[in-house]
Amino acid sequence: MTPTPDSSEPNPGPRGKVQPVGMALMAIGYVMMFQPFVQIVFTYSFLVILIGTLTFIISNYLPE
Repeated sequence: MTPTPDSSEPNPGPRGKVQPVGMALMAIGYVMMFQPFVQIVFTYSFLVILIGTLTFIISNYLPE
């Protein structure tokens, strides 16, 4: 008899794992952009937001 998967713990697909990473990168980028203390952090904030946005967009094409 084969074991049945436990329905109480769903196994998220790649989309469920990648989308939160993209959203977190965008949020970190916004925090980096609006902090007034370190210039180098501000300099790379747009790049972090861009990478997060692209990650989020690409994750929409991944299977659930």
